[in-house]
Amino acid sequence: MSDEKIIHEFVKNSAEKVVPSTTVYKGKELVNLHVYYNSTDEGEDWRLSPKDSTLWRKLIAGLMEAIDKIVEEYESELPGEGNAGVVLDEAVDGGSEIEDAKEESG
Repeated sequence: MSDEKIIHEFVKNSAEKVVPSTTVYKGKELVNLHVYYNSTDEGEDWRLSPKDSTLWRKLIAGLMEAIDKIVEEYESELPGEGNAGVVLDEAVDGGSEIEDAKEESG
């Protein structure tokens, strides 16, 4: 596998963060969504969790379309504006809370 390029990082919740990155594997361009967890209560010791998704780069347009539809669906319930990084805990973790997981990108 070639060098991984970290694209962004955002907080999922108090114990986890999501780190999107790109890489090339066997000639195919991939986009990874790695989830890291803090393994300690004191300080930060981020470790890769088994919660992970990898997509071919050519599928990103479809993912973005799906995210846009989710944002439109829940727009009135979302805090702030332009929340493209929304995590729907109900779909992911079986909860019912919608949390804004997007940090302002520089």
